[in-house]
Amino acid sequence: MNTTTISFIKKEEIASNILSLLFKKPDNFVFDAGQFIQFLINEQNTTHKRAYSIASAPQDTHIEYIAKLWPGGKASSLFQSLEPGDTCTITGPFGHFTHTVDTPLILVGTGTGLAPLLGVLAEYLTYTGGKKPVHLLVGFREEQCVFKEEALKQLAKKHKNFTYTITLSQPKHTDNTYTASRVTAHISRYIDTNARYMLCGSPPMVKEVRGMLLAHEIAPKNIVFEIY
Repeated sequence: MNTTTISFIKKEEIASNILSLLFKKPDNFVFDAGQFIQFLINEQNTTHKRAYSIASAPQDTHIEYIAKLWPGGKASSLFQSLEPGDTCTITGPFGHFTHTVDTPLILVGTGTGLAPLLGVLAEYLTYTGGKKPVHLLVGFREEQCVFKEEALKQLAKKHKNFTYTITLSQPKHTDNTYTASRVTAHISRYIDTNARYMLCGSPPMVKEVRGMLLAHEIAPKNIVFEIY
């Protein structure tokens, strides 16, 4: 098993119980936008593996992970204890949740399933200068769960071919700019047989959205997904 040691830079709570973790990217670490790694966590002569998608682009000088904190979780405990300069051991990258063709792109994510989609967006829009239409449909439970909204706003300002929609399934307020619904309520608005669809989130969401796309005659080869 090939492993890589990464040095921790900083962390930030970007939403309720959601951490953004930044690490320095080693010179020899190569990955594709959308892939994931596994943190190796040693505890009492046992190594535990915890998978996290990379939220940054391959061209960035840092590696970002977005993690939901779980009480008593092994990775959560590790992340909460990290101080700048600490190191972690990872293995990978893994996965085929990547975008390699220049087609219109529809990204659908819920919760921390947004993480790999951020890396895909950054690479396509910022680094490769992709010009095909890109829409992100991302869903959260309520207002305090929303993260990376400012980054999405900035991307939309800089790239006219990028738009996004944020939905809340259980909003606490009615006087905000978010859409009160689940992401599945919007899929029919983004049907394009020439587009590539990337879905990331819970098994029920992915299954439902994929089923809706197939029902609208989107070819299976144009749908890729990652289950959280």
